[in-house]
Amino acid sequence: LSGFLLIILLQIIMVSKHFKNYYLAPTFILYGFMFFMISGYWKKITPSKGQQILVSNLLPVLFILSTAWKVQRDYPIISEQKKHRELLRQFTDKTITTNDFLFIEPTWESGPFKENAIVYGLSYCGHRDKYVPQLTAVNPNVITYEGNDMPVKLWRGMETSLDSVVASGRNIYIYSSPERNASVLKEMLVESSERNKLQLAIDTVYADKQSNDEIIRIKATNSQTQWTPLNAINESRQNRINRYIETIKTTPDWLEKVKKKAIEKNIPLDSMIKLDAIWMADQNN
Repeated sequence: LSGFLLIILLQIIMVSKHFKNYYLAPTFILYGFMFFMISGYWKKITPSKGQQILVSNLLPVLFILSTAWKVQRDYPIISEQKKHRELLRQFTDKTITTNDFLFIEPTWESGPFKENAIVYGLSYCGHRDKYVPQLTAVNPNVITYEGNDMPVKLWRGMETSLDSVVASGRNIYIYSSPERNASVLKEMLVESSERNKLQLAIDTVYADKQSNDEIIRIKATNSQTQWTPLNAINESRQNRINRYIETIKTTPDWLEKVKKKAIEKNIPLDSMIKLDAIWMADQNN
């Protein structure tokens, strides 16, 4: 029992810096063993069968009742939060396309699109630039905030020009919630437009007053069509990628090598061809 208590104490110390109750979930696996030990210990010190049954069942019952009380108290709140998140997710699925830019602040806070989670996950990856070709194959227009004095990046791996992104004239979406610095990202876009004498249309296209969630759309209304993002996916790069895809498919030796790589990586052949084509296009631009 002392050993169990020591383990629980150590886990509490481990999570005390940034405490959340669900961080202690691993300790739940110890409860069954603890109840079993207490039950066995009690049987040794009392001959009464009734007392043994009472003590053996009292702790689990108290645990279940306390858990049920908390679930009953928190479930309506959690259910309401889920409803608001679902409405937000449905809006982003219908409104935002891969032709639009997402300007994302890396944070552990949840978001209505999968790119938010991937960007945060990349925070724990070394050599992030190596993942950029694969990620841009899925969504080529995700730019990430790296700090006030740092250039933005494409998927946290490749520096790109925020001025060029703004000047492209495409929609740029920012997700705003109480724990995010959406105002900082918005101000960066405003400063970029002022540097390049561009006019911005700034609209809050989604707002939930109860959850304080917002989707902000920013777009340069007088951009020059010849401006293209510096390192982001653009028409010239896409043409190079398409040429490499065709070359791979029509070159037997090259195609055979790509087939072997697809098998090794357990991904579809078409995806492997596209990834190789992206790599070649970026290496020979």
